[in-house]
Amino acid sequence: MEGQATFKQASETMASAQAKRQLPCAALSAVAAGWYFIAELAYNYLAFSVHELFSWQLLFLAALGLLLLGAMIRLVSAIWSPRERISKIICSSAIIICVILSFRFASNLQILADKVFYLANNSWFREKTENYSEQPIIVHGFSSHTSHKFFIYTRSRTLPNGPVDSTALTSLFNKLDTFTGCRADTRSLGGGFYVLKADCR
Repeated sequence: MEGQATFKQASETMASAQAKRQLPCAALSAVAAGWYFIAELAYNYLAFSVHELFSWQLLFLAALGLLLLGAMIRLVSAIWSPRERISKIICSSAIIICVILSFRFASNLQILADKVFYLANNSWFREKTENYSEQPIIVHGFSSHTSHKFFIYTRSRTLPNGPVDSTALTSLFNKLDTFTGCRADTRSLGGGFYVLKADCR
């Protein structure tokens, strides 16, 4: 009985140690899978203090590139070294797959991040628009080189979910007259709030 108890305790200790070793891999995989969500949410909050975020976006992109490169190097070294554990191959492969999936669904993750940001700061958005005129207004936003993003509010007009004519936006928002000819896209957040993205390359 004592031997069985000792064996059980040893097995539980090994399982616990193995689970702890897998935690960093699981965390990195989760970060990789939600990278564009995390990055977009960070940009939205950074825009409270910084309007031009091009350097920040380069920093986030470089970090993602390093994560992917590190996983690829680790995978190749694990495959070519017979002494490496199979868990390293699985972990590296999982991170690579998660990065690819994050890139594939980047637009969806960014939209989700905008909705989470709006919901988390709903009272702030309401305060900013409670005394507004009938003219639609820009509540929050930032720029990055030739691209621009705005959280806008309009009570008098409904905007489409998807591409929108920049000429129509120019007539709607006087502040956007310099964006004529840019490719623009709007997404509804509800309650008259929208996210407007404009690419002026």
